[in-house]
Amino acid sequence: MDLKQRPKRGTFMCSKSNLNDLLSEVAQYAQEYFGSSLDAVILYGSYARGDADDESDVDIMLLIKRSAEELAAQRKVWTKFGTALDLKYNVFTSFWLQDADTFYSWKDVMPFFNNIIKEGVRIRV
Repeated sequence: MDLKQRPKRGTFMCSKSNLNDLLSEVAQYAQEYFGSSLDAVILYGSYARGDADDESDVDIMLLIKRSAEELAAQRKVWTKFGTALDLKYNVFTSFWLQDADTFYSWKDVMPFFNNIIKEGVRIRV
């Protein structure tokens, strides 16, 4: 795309309705993909805080009851899924696949995990 033809600012901001649809789609896909291993789907970052702007991405953590090694092998699948969502909803999505044991063990120690506990919004699965 020619830089002169770039979308105007605000084009990538996700409406509340689209965000709800996107999150429902993520929760459904995560439940189908991980089954009983899925512990939580959590929206975090600017969309969770309510201060998203036109340059914000949709940050989503998936807490999974599997080893970090097993989850590393799944990242490519979720990157492809995220790309499909990006195109469908015209917003950038970012997935963080996290093993639940590590998250719960370190949530009070690691600032990133602690911030997700404080500001994150659990999505009903």
